Amino acid sequence: MMRLGASLAALLLVLGFAPARAAVLCKARTGALLARDACKRSETSVDLAQFGPAGAPGTRGAAGSGAVLNDTNNAFVGSLLDDPLLVPTVATRVLRTVEDDVVSFTVDAATGFLDASSPFVVYYEHPGCTGRLFLAPLISANQPMFPQALIHDGIAFYPVDALELHPTVSLLTFTTMGLCSGTFTAPDQCCVPTPGTPLAAEGKALALGSFGLVPPFHTDAP
Repeated sequence: MMRLGASLAALLLVLGFAPARAAVLCKARTGALLARDACKRSETSVDLAQFGPAGAPGTRGAAGSGAVLNDTNNAFVGSLLDDPLLVPTVATRVLRTVEDDVVSFTVDAATGFLDASSPFVVYYEHPGCTGRLFLAPLISANQPMFPQALIHDGIAFYPVDALELHPTVSLLTFTTMGLCSGTFTAPDQCCVPTPGTPLAAEGKALALGSFGLVPPFHTDAP
C-alpha cells in the first residue's frame, strides 16, 4: 500500500501538480481519475493518505521511468504512458495538462498528434453546433484512467466531467458534403439538428496548433 501511495504522489509531481497548488485527485463516475483544484459535486475526492505515507524517496528506477516526449525544439509534448520503442507508434499515448485538466493524447513520434482511430460525434446544447459540447463514452472494456482526447483534423475534443444525461439539440459529425443532411462546413464538418438526451460527458475543444509543437517528437528520460 505504501508503494501505491508513493506512485500516486509521484504521478502528481510528474504532471506538474506540486503540493503548493493544493491539487486533489478526484474520481468520476466513470472511474476516471482527474487532478483538479477541487472536486465537482458529481466526483469523489481520493485521499492519498488512504494508501499510506509516501515514505522516503526510493532508488532511481530503470531508464525510461518518468520519460517525457519533447518536440524537435525540445518543447514539452507530454509525459509518456507508452514506450514508443515497445508499443506501436499508433498507440503511443502522452499525458499533459490543459488548463486544469490532465488529458491523454495519442501521438506518432514522426508526424505528431493522431486522429481518432474510430468515427465519433460531438453533441451540442444549442442549434448550429454551438454552446456547451458533450462527448459520448468510448466503447471500451477498459475505460482509461485519464480522459482521452478524440482528435480530428487538428482539433482535440476531450471530456472534463462525469457521464450524465444532457439535453442537446444538434450533432456534429465528420463526413462529405454529399452525405451531410444538415449544415456543411468545409472540409468535412456536418451539423445536424438532433434533439435528444444522450448519456455524455461535458467536454471542451482545443486547437492543437495552439501548443506550437513541431514534429518529429523524441523521448527524453530523467
